[in-house]
Amino acid sequence: MLERFLRPAWTIGLGQMLGMRRCGPQRGHCHGVRLGASHPSAETDPRRDDGPQVRGSAAQLRTKCDDALPVLLPRGTTCSLDTAMATQSPDPFLRMRTLTPSTLLYDPPSPSHDLTILFAWYAASDAHIAKYLSHHLLLFPHTRLLLIKHPATHVLSRPRSQAALAPALSLIAGLPPPASDKDHRLRLHVFSNGGAASLHRLLALLGPAALPPHVAVFDSCPAPFRFRRTHGALATGVPWPLAPVLYILLAIYWLLHVPLRRSSSLDRAAAALNAERVTATELRRTYVYSADDKMVGWKDVEAHADEAAAGGLEVRRERFVGSGHVAHARTDSARYWKVVTETFKKAA
Repeated sequence: MLERFLRPAWTIGLGQMLGMRRCGPQRGHCHGVRLGASHPSAETDPRRDDGPQVRGSAAQLRTKCDDALPVLLPRGTTCSLDTAMATQSPDPFLRMRTLTPSTLLYDPPSPSHDLTILFAWYAASDAHIAKYLSHHLLLFPHTRLLLIKHPATHVLSRPRSQAALAPALSLIAGLPPPASDKDHRLRLHVFSNGGAASLHRLLALLGPAALPPHVAVFDSCPAPFRFRRTHGALATGVPWPLAPVLYILLAIYWLLHVPLRRSSSLDRAAAALNAERVTATELRRTYVYSADDKMVGWKDVEAHADEAAAGGLEVRRERFVGSGHVAHARTDSARYWKVVTETFKKAA
């Protein structure tokens, strides 16, 4: 009863403080995206004039690749035309179409039967998400890529969250069976507790049905509710005059859960991702984390990995040094994307 009474204050306060942190500073819109440049190929679609254009000698293309993708290719590596064209794309969002305000899909011209779902972290800016989208489009150019954002409105409104997840349900249902019992069609790239919460809600919408055979990369997640770390995550970017209000709201939330031994939404999400209905069809899982993460504790991530491994899941742990929350790719991009590629590899 007390929680219901306090919920309006929680939702209004959190929405006012964090609801605007949805767009990157370099973009004047959140959702005004359109289907733009096609998948880079040696031929240009004559029906469009807004695709990436690459001109110049082979030496110039090598220079462009060295400048744009040093994290993926050794210096001096000769880039293919596809790679050079991909580096020219200024905004991967222009290659995606909007399905809902928080859900976007890249559907390549010559798609495979595979699907990658990227579950973004809480209130992630488009500018930051774009860096991961660009790498996915480059490394897996024929794989459909579904982006599910996790803005503040998803925390405050379950219907909006469910609406954003609806396209994922239909795409998953349309996946053909994999070639063998050791192969997969579905790949999950989950960021932070916000992405884990989105995946948790997707599982709830599936009901008793299980995910098809899949593989997953968990970046900086999952972890249970920790007062200081959760406060640090939510307080990032909040104007300092509102910091005490956020602290009070979280203190109330803590009082309603921890002393009463009630599980929080973060606790339930973490538990659900290790449930048998998930791990039974998961071929392998990689955890990417760091002891320098101030928002998600590395011990919590490793405890979750240990629990998954104890249940029989093939688990890989990649502990980075010196990287902050969802910043491991920025610290060591070559290692990060090597890990992602190896996790997502198809069966021979």
